Amino acid sequence: MVRMRRLFRLLLRGFIAAAIITIVATALAIWLMTRSIPDYTASFNVEGLSAPVDIVRDAYAVPHIFGTNDPDVFFGLGVAHAQDRLWQMTLLRRIAQGRLSELFGRSTLAYDDFMRRLDLAEAARSSLSAQDDKTREALNAYAEGVNAWIEEINKGALGRGAPEFFLFESSIAPWRPEDSIAILKLFALQSSGQFQEEVLRARLSMLIPPARVSDLLPASFANDDRNIPRYFDQFPNARLGAIRFEPAELSRLSPLRSPNLNSSMLAWAATRNRTVSGNAVVAGIFDTQLAIPSLWYLAGLELQVGGVIGATIPGLPVILSGRNSSLAWSGTTSNIDDQDLFIEKLLDTGSREVLTPAGPRPIVSRPSVIRIRGEAPVTIRLERSENGPIIQSDLFGLSSVIPEGHIASLAWTGLSTNDTSISALMGLMTAKSTDQGFLAMRSFIAPAMTMIIADEENLANQFVGERPIRDPRNVFGGFMPAPGWLWESQWRARGVAKPSNADDSGMQTQNDSNIGQQVLSPNIVRADAKDFRLSRLERLLEARDVHTRDGFIEYQQDTISPAARGLLPLIAKNLWFSEPPAPSGTLARRRADALQMLADWNGDMNEHMAEPLIYTAWMRALQQRLINDELSKMAEGLPVIQTLFLERVFRDVDGASIWCDVVQSEEIETCDQIASLALDDSLLWLEETFGRGDLSTLRWGDAHQTALDHPILSWSRGFSFMSNIRLPFSGGDTTLFLGFSAGASEDPFQADFGSTFRGVYDLSDPNSSVYIASTGQSGHFLSRFYDDLGRLWRRGEYVPMYLERQLVNAGSVGTTSLLPLRN
Repeated sequence: MVRMRRLFRLLLRGFIAAAIITIVATALAIWLMTRSIPDYTASFNVEGLSAPVDIVRDAYAVPHIFGTNDPDVFFGLGVAHAQDRLWQMTLLRRIAQGRLSELFGRSTLAYDDFMRRLDLAEAARSSLSAQDDKTREALNAYAEGVNAWIEEINKGALGRGAPEFFLFESSIAPWRPEDSIAILKLFALQSSGQFQEEVLRARLSMLIPPARVSDLLPASFANDDRNIPRYFDQFPNARLGAIRFEPAELSRLSPLRSPNLNSSMLAWAATRNRTVSGNAVVAGIFDTQLAIPSLWYLAGLELQVGGVIGATIPGLPVILSGRNSSLAWSGTTSNIDDQDLFIEKLLDTGSREVLTPAGPRPIVSRPSVIRIRGEAPVTIRLERSENGPIIQSDLFGLSSVIPEGHIASLAWTGLSTNDTSISALMGLMTAKSTDQGFLAMRSFIAPAMTMIIADEENLANQFVGERPIRDPRNVFGGFMPAPGWLWESQWRARGVAKPSNADDSGMQTQNDSNIGQQVLSPNIVRADAKDFRLSRLERLLEARDVHTRDGFIEYQQDTISPAARGLLPLIAKNLWFSEPPAPSGTLARRRADALQMLADWNGDMNEHMAEPLIYTAWMRALQQRLINDELSKMAEGLPVIQTLFLERVFRDVDGASIWCDVVQSEEIETCDQIASLALDDSLLWLEETFGRGDLSTLRWGDAHQTALDHPILSWSRGFSFMSNIRLPFSGGDTTLFLGFSAGASEDPFQADFGSTFRGVYDLSDPNSSVYIASTGQSGHFLSRFYDDLGRLWRRGEYVPMYLERQLVNAGSVGTTSLLPLRN
């Protein structure tokens, strides 16, 4: 008994000691992590300033920066970005430089290999000298501001700047001006993705006829891609190889946009004669992959020409969408085909040479060392042909279409070593009229964008950025990898377009689809032949004679799916009210109930409704039945519901209804039969997944939730609980209030892609503009400003941003004072 008591006391003491150690360790960890939450009321003496700078944070921690000259203001922006998003900035820089593996080991080696071969970091360094003096001065001042905060972190033991830095031993390298240019180039790369589609089109063409490829991948308005030859016609030795899919948890570290996440961005505006206020109103939506923190960071800059407010990207000292006292602008990344893959033929000469239109040419190369955490470094050779860098990657299936004895190179406008895009954006911020704004944007190169710019008198739009001019004899026209040794495959030149003023209706709407009809030439646009979101927006705009700021906000929150409204009557026309009476609880009864519910539905993708879930599950099952037999394992690469494909099949466009016939069966199936079977598939899946026989109890928000996941902390269950945000979400793939699903097998309807920034600018009042981003300003998961904006964003609410300091001060949570360090 005594022995038992002694053992009990020992165990109790051990438990108490362990508990105390755990509590102390947890408290210490929390203290260390909270040390990196910046004090917005502090003052700092820093090097690099000519005069004091105030960073005034409004009620949502949006910084408004005031200084006596522009370089000091950009210095302040560098400090603000680093205070709130230093980890995100350094992560973006590592992705652009191809240096992820130094932190994350071999799991990210493929990303680093690809980015090293593109060599964006070197192109950014070379582009620095091409910037105008004002921009170089701003870039230098911004870098000094970032470095000043890094110095404060080291000097004041401020928790290494962010909790994520405690997980890695690597030190924070000083920020350089060219790092900002590299991040803009990375944004350009992730805004495109045409070379990935070229590979997918080539793979499909090896399995199905050109007309059937067009069903799945409509090419453009200006081209009849049914006449494009099969990939085998140009490369008879090509063999369709297997494709490797990257782990889902690494997707937010990828330098490439997922080819499944290809929704368009939108911008629109009304001239003074179509608004209640008598001045132009501009609205913009930026669609990007959902993550926390968001790609966007709201900021206000008090420059010498006046205030500028809007959306920035941490690492970039420019406002991509916003307004100043005279001008408002919003850009959308145009889905322009500004990339081409070339298949280069290697010559068997014993040296590294390829065949070109002018004969054999050597490949230029140099070594590059990739350091890998926990392993020996890997040395690769960065090679370049006359067409562009040689890329070797399985990230998007490229190696699966390269014939033996060949290699692939990439031509892309964003590889320019004289890229003045950041200078163009700098000029736009300080412009006072549409003419000045578009004059500044003439030097913009990448990403290819569509800009709407409005002042008090004028409203105009323009495609900005370089675009390739292809030879009309190019057999693939940029749709598939082309032979690099043929003259007709080469780019003839690069061009830009001229501004287009508002038409007689006084309205401008832009996205990557309709811009192709207005200002671009053939073989440029890669967009859906019918953009459902744009058609919905145009209908809303046409329904009213005059518009207001609040009306534009209402349009941005619209959750009606034009695809559902168009597809359901087409697919279910012979199924509605055709079901005989069936007993309760049977599949036949659930089928009849589902069809009745969808017949009464108006297409609203509201998170509280059952119909959006039934509709989306049905369309997913329908697409799987249509493509699985023809494409087999390749169908895995098309998990997203292709609304245009379904429309073409059920309208039998160019014989597309042949997809309804199951190849392996003797019977010729009809589309109605396949639609009915797919409905049964979806109803069974819904019951298995949600365990509810009563369809009316389903909720779209149960399946459609925001995937606001942290790129790194989401890997750990403990941290992901604190860092990730999953909330029911309205909207869908084709709604203006976007909630695009990538179609992952585990969570096929999870919202992976959305309108992560929305803004509406009314030029009648400099203080009436409203903005919202998908997450808070802070990247620190223990900060109260980590997710505060995200809650408003989900509910469709906005925050104001002011150009007048008096209004900014009124709701301020603090002012950070930066004082010049006097020796």
